[in-house]
Amino acid sequence: MGGPLPTMSDNVDLAGHLPFPGAIGARLRGNVMYVTGVAGLATYDISVPARPLPLGFLPLPHFENEDVSIGGNTLVISADTAVGVNYYGIVDISDPTLLTFRKVGPTGTDGHTASCVNPHPEPDPRNCRFALLAGGRGLRVMDTESGALVGDAVAPHAGETHDVQFDSAGYAWVAGYGGTAAYDVSEPTRPRLVAKTDATGSRGPLNDFLHHNSFRPDVAPGKPGNVVLITEEDYLNVACGGAGLFQSWRINGPLDPAKPAVLTNLDTWDTSEGTLPKPQDSTEAAYFCSSHYFEERKGLASVAWYGNGTRLLDVSNPRDIRQVGWFVPPNSEVWAAYWAPKDDSVIFVVDFKRGIDILRVRRGAPPGAGLPGRPAPPEGGPTSRPHPVYGWGCRLAA
Repeated sequence: MGGPLPTMSDNVDLAGHLPFPGAIGARLRGNVMYVTGVAGLATYDISVPARPLPLGFLPLPHFENEDVSIGGNTLVISADTAVGVNYYGIVDISDPTLLTFRKVGPTGTDGHTASCVNPHPEPDPRNCRFALLAGGRGLRVMDTESGALVGDAVAPHAGETHDVQFDSAGYAWVAGYGGTAAYDVSEPTRPRLVAKTDATGSRGPLNDFLHHNSFRPDVAPGKPGNVVLITEEDYLNVACGGAGLFQSWRINGPLDPAKPAVLTNLDTWDTSEGTLPKPQDSTEAAYFCSSHYFEERKGLASVAWYGNGTRLLDVSNPRDIRQVGWFVPPNSEVWAAYWAPKDDSVIFVVDFKRGIDILRVRRGAPPGAGLPGRPAPPEGGPTSRPHPVYGWGCRLAA
């Protein structure tokens, strides 16, 4: 391995790496990872997380399909102005080694992201019979069999929508320029508003550019609680320390279309609150460094921060968000950080410049000093250290 090594906290190890230049987003289900990038869609066997094995590839040059969406045996790709027009691709993933198109067509002015309604793993055609398109002045509902637009909903605040995530109760949480809102999509062609952020969610400092995506954690399996986590994308802010807030919001009241609940902010966090050992700290730098996609697992959020790496945030107390780990590679552009489906200690990091980094996290362990260039132990093996003079190379005989 040549060049500078990543800066990582003592409770994080780099367990593996998958070269994939131009990686944009991913979805992990079971033992398969679906990765979308500028060249197309690739699938990998991740039954051994640190050693992904290639399964299939479907060429489809596009940008940007940030959030891969799956329902049953259907995957939806939304290409955003890649060829001068927004278009979708409905992909059959019943065989991950043989990916095939069911349908391709235009989405009109919408289609920054496309999200399957009822995105559950069972191969039931109802799982992705409909998809929600975000990127316009509200939501558009697409029939994935015909490609026709069959419904819509107006966003509760001014501004465009950005992306949709579903909680375990099936509510669609929609983030965007005007804040974050939730919809009842039990009738997919007629989304009904059931919650929205208060007025502070539609302006700075909580929304200087847009609410990017959200996650509503469960308090028990299949039972979501009254807290919603949200990232704010703010790449227009060139100060790395303040570029994009990670936020926690409380849902006040039931999710009722007759009287939508109002969300109020509980806490925020940005990388200026979790500075790293100098000179590795980049919070004072002026470059592309906003927060982006994240996931929460058992009180720990893995948050992508573009040029400021992956941050692990303890959100068990949503009124006091704390950083408890980090992984910051040099010359990186981190778009997403996803937990492995079957392992609460493994994170797959989608890096547009580097590819896929696979991290192993020791939950509950202190972050420590996090010295730069600390080498990672091999998967399942003892910790190794570079020679103080020759590094990882071998000295040649004279």
